[in-house]
Amino acid sequence: MKVLGLLLLAAPLAAAPLFEVASRVRQGEAIRIRIGNVERGDGWVAQRGDKKFRLFKQEDGHLLGFVPVAAIDPPGSQEIKIFEGDSLRHTVAVEVLDAKYLIRNLRVRTSTTGIQPSPGEIERTNELLATVSEERLWREPFAAPTPHCINSPYGVQTHVNGKPTGGYHRGTDLLSPTGTPVKATADGVVKIAQKWNMQGGMIGIDHGQGVVSTYLHLSKLAAEEGQAVKQGDIVGYVGATGFVTGPHLHFGIGVNGTFISAASWVPALKACSIAPGRRAAPARKKAAPRKR
Repeated sequence: MKVLGLLLLAAPLAAAPLFEVASRVRQGEAIRIRIGNVERGDGWVAQRGDKKFRLFKQEDGHLLGFVPVAAIDPPGSQEIKIFEGDSLRHTVAVEVLDAKYLIRNLRVRTSTTGIQPSPGEIERTNELLATVSEERLWREPFAAPTPHCINSPYGVQTHVNGKPTGGYHRGTDLLSPTGTPVKATADGVVKIAQKWNMQGGMIGIDHGQGVVSTYLHLSKLAAEEGQAVKQGDIVGYVGATGFVTGPHLHFGIGVNGTFISAASWVPALKACSIAPGRRAAPARKKAAPRKR
């Protein structure tokens, strides 16, 4: 019995899980949760309010998951609870920062404002957004779908012909001309390849573990539903189809049921330095030095 007691005392204690959670996040971004020192990867979830989000075991052994914060979620302290099964394992407060999103006014023709969604358009888009498949196909960093700049960012509140719609811009508009090839931002499987009334030509890709991407207003589709694509594969071409005021690419990143800012996942995306339709001011010539 004494020997057994010594052996029990000598047995090392299991290492406690290591929780890594960002202390602050802007509206329109996702709270990244990483947990190390875990034996089993199933049954872990993160909870914010009444919503729960799965955490997945990664190849290197740690758990990874995301809690999305929408552009219209209120700023302030948010409590995140992390469960293993029914057991509460960790609680952390995350500060949601005010992103100070602006308001844009779209002036569109009366014929355009009367456009109605195609049958199944909204339902299938929401179904894609809510997709949480088991296998992670994506890797970081995500790539820009076109090489052009952002002329209308995510999160901007939308008014149409001066009247508020109650919604906000759930994607990122890239100032890409008609016919520009549109490339997959990451590896994935095409779930939607359709021409809709509102969203125009649309490609929707599932990247796995709650991450999806969408590409709207395409003039031509270059991928089919069910097709596996790699990062950089051409999936369509920029157009001006659906509810638009001109040619551009509406690019969206969705995480666990919420569209978030694509710029927070795609470092190559940059804002346009010059407003559309304006010309850069000519550079001033340096004055010749005065003779003394």
